[in-house]
Amino acid sequence: MNKKSVIGFMFVTIIFITGCGNNSTPTPTPEPPVIKIAWVAWPGAYPLMLIEELGLDVKHGVRVDAIFYKDVIGIVNDLETSKIQGSITSLDDVIKQNNRHPNSTKILFVGDKTQADFVVAAPDIKRIADLKGKRVGVLLGTTFGELMVQRMLEDHGLSVKDVELVNMDASDVPDAIPQLIDAGATWEPHLSKAKANGLIELYSDANDLTLPLSLVLALETKTIEEHPEAVRGLVAAWFEAVALWQADPEKYGPLVAKVVGGTAEEAANSQADFISLEQNIQRFADESLTKEAQVATDFLISTGQLNRAPDIKTLFDGSFLQQIKEN
Repeated sequence: MNKKSVIGFMFVTIIFITGCGNNSTPTPTPEPPVIKIAWVAWPGAYPLMLIEELGLDVKHGVRVDAIFYKDVIGIVNDLETSKIQGSITSLDDVIKQNNRHPNSTKILFVGDKTQADFVVAAPDIKRIADLKGKRVGVLLGTTFGELMVQRMLEDHGLSVKDVELVNMDASDVPDAIPQLIDAGATWEPHLSKAKANGLIELYSDANDLTLPLSLVLALETKTIEEHPEAVRGLVAAWFEAVALWQADPEKYGPLVAKVVGGTAEEAANSQADFISLEQNIQRFADESLTKEAQVATDFLISTGQLNRAPDIKTLFDGSFLQQIKEN
């Protein structure tokens, strides 16, 4: 074979090999995991819905399925069976979950700390003292329900023994008075419905600044360990959603109202004291969260809901907050 033939053969071979390389199928990028997170009709949870609706989850490398629940009890049941991976919930719910299943969930951030729980009552009940012998609807075993009512009564010379506590979700309170109860603990948007029904606002938790009322996002420890990048994306998407909601609640009110009920105006005017990224980092560092969790723990033990005190510091994982700040 002459020199030209050798060069020609080599050239054809190179083209063939290169062509084969160009036709190879690229390795597909793995789909980000879907994280199912529960929320209820509480203003401090509204940004979670925006994460999914506005595509902020995909932007940050995660897929969020924000699942709306009418009541807290359904969330607890689905967490137990791993139908969902997390929830926007209260400190006491996280404490109880970890008491049943140690180290099963962790708190990633505080969503809000709004003093916006209320007790509403029939019009003939003018004072808290008038509740003696009456039926009070409250979600038993909760700091935002039972503990609030307990302290309200104690501050006015009564105790829970002076009333009949009826286990009831906040969403059911407005329509339960006066047939099933005489007063009940609730929050927006149910407070507006109660007032529209002619009920009166008897008490607000703004009168007790020591109540452990932080609303937090808690996630399965398993999900955190298996998908840390997706979890970081979730936390980043939350703070972006909060910023959007705070900047223009009127724009996003119709989206929320479509799910939780009520009007777009009511959703837009709902109050929530959102905790910023910087405030979260500070609260995780100065242990104010652990102190708040201790108050909740003491209440749960006193009511027989805990058989032991958990290691409170293991409930929190603030590492993602710091990562987001640094990026």
